[in-house]
Parts: sequence; C-alpha cells; structure tokens
Amino acid sequence: MIAEHYDAVLTHLESHATMTGHVHDSALLTADGKLVRGTYWILFGGKPDTLDDERQTSPQQANSDADFTYTLRSVSTSASLCRAASVVGFAHLVGFVPVVAGRTCGRITFVRGEDPEPDDEVSPPLFYCDDEYSLRSSRA
Repeated sequence: MIAEHYDAVLTHLESHATMTGHVHDSALLTADGKLVRGTYWILFGGKPDTLDDERQTSPQQANSDADFTYTLRSVSTSASLCRAASVVGFAHLVGFVPVVAGRTCGRITFVRGEDPEPDDEVSPPLFYCDDEYSLRSSRA
C-alpha cells in the first residue's frame, strides 16, 4: 500500500512536461560526487503519518485508513528559479486525486511551504525550498 501511493504521486509529477525526468528521491550527484547544478525536485515521504479506522475496538491493520504527508523539495541555482520550480510542483499537485488499487484517495492538499534558502555547504550555493502536501487514503 505504501509504495503504491508514493508511485502514484511520483508518476503524476513526472507526467508534467517540465518535471519529466527531473523528480528524484534524493539529491543529484555528478560522477565525482558533487551536487548537480540545475533545477530538479526531490519527493520525500511514503509512510503513513497516521493509520486508523477511527473505531476503538478495531486493531490497526496495514490497510487501515491512512494520512500521508509528502514533501516536495524544489532545488535550483537561484532563489527565483527555486521559487518558480516550487510553483510548478504546487500547481501540479494541489487537487490531484491519486488512483491506488483497493483504495479511495482524497484530493492532495497543500499543508505548508517554505521560502527558498541557500545551501551554503556548496559553492556557489544551490537554493532549495520544501512544500508539504497531505493525502487521505481509505479502504475502497
């Protein structure tokens, strides 16, 4: 159940022309171990934040109703490009309803976002910002 939800969100992001081939699960490194300089996104998340059928006598099960939080990190070479990348992800995710076999998913909602920040560990710095999204999934 967990991988299927993540894959549905990832596939949807990858379906956007600007994001195709640019959504990953970790930072991108060159062959010599340096961070890739460019615009890309990192999708974090996957495990449910809550797993509950809202019945006191019902034990928690792997297919119980679940709330997922996904963090989409936008990365780029300037604050303005990072902000623009964040807007692309926002526009593509908010309101999307993933399709997962055996589940009824709600619309993805925006939870919170951050302003771009420089990563001063690399020179010249890369900029990143994290936006959090929520997804409710129930048994079908």
